[in-house]
Amino acid sequence: LDAGRSSGEGVCLHACVMTGANSCAPDPNATASSPNLPTRYSQEPSPARKKIRRQNTFAPRAAGPMYTLPMRITLPCLALLCLGASLRADVVPAALFTDNAVLQRDKPVPVWGTAAAGEKISVTFAGHTADTVAASSGHWRVVLPAEPANATPSDLVIKGDNTVTLTNIVVGEVWLASGQSNMEFTVNRSYDAAIDIPASANFPLIRHIKITKKVADEPVTTASGTWQVASPDTTGGFTAVGYYFARDLYQLLHVPVGIIHSSWGGTRVEAWMDPDALKSDPAFASVTDEWSKILAAYPAKAAKYALTLAA
Repeated sequence: LDAGRSSGEGVCLHACVMTGANSCAPDPNATASSPNLPTRYSQEPSPARKKIRRQNTFAPRAAGPMYTLPMRITLPCLALLCLGASLRADVVPAALFTDNAVLQRDKPVPVWGTAAAGEKISVTFAGHTADTVAASSGHWRVVLPAEPANATPSDLVIKGDNTVTLTNIVVGEVWLASGQSNMEFTVNRSYDAAIDIPASANFPLIRHIKITKKVADEPVTTASGTWQVASPDTTGGFTAVGYYFARDLYQLLHVPVGIIHSSWGGTRVEAWMDPDALKSDPAFASVTDEWSKILAAYPAKAAKYALTLAA
């Protein structure tokens, strides 16, 4: 946030239509698409005191420091959201690849991240190795063969100029849990939390990763989050809907289940839709019209806000 204020730049999470957890791994040569329509959270102090409030408006980037940070909340495309980009030359896996991760069974397994341009990368898992070379952008991507469900932990080893070894990796079902406050609702607030949180010690093959919220104005290639094993120490912070779904699925299929939790309460549906989708149907014309009006009104509102801050 401080970087956004000082630079006048924003960052954005870009949306895509999900057909499976593996379907959105990035093409290193792809370019960012046009921005999505936003839902906006802003910090707008009154003359008496600063107050944080929510409003369904959006302020585009302005020259100089930004007093109200732009933000777009979108369903994160796993490809763009989780590249884990870094300015370092070291090989860096995408944010979805941490210790305790679950990989999707019975599908080719894409693994991606960043490194120095031209750096040779090799990725090894379950006896298979795939090699590639980082593109000029620093992005790299390999695809490992499909694996059946496997509850026996293995290492995922990524080698470049450095070596990254991820431990306790299993193969099973991977599901994306997204939405608004109903999906944000955590297990420790559920009716049977006092029973279900201690009992989660029986389900170490249920894993959960919470994607950290990020203020955004343009598509970004960074995200953060860590896979956690279900246990009395962790399950309370899991999405309740996602956890109970995962528990039912595990009891039915008896394979590891991973939940990728990315939600943001109170967001408008337009912010989760691709601009091309909004333009494809006349029914959405009011959305684009509203956006145009917001952009046109921004300069005057920004000037008024600056005067309020100076008062």
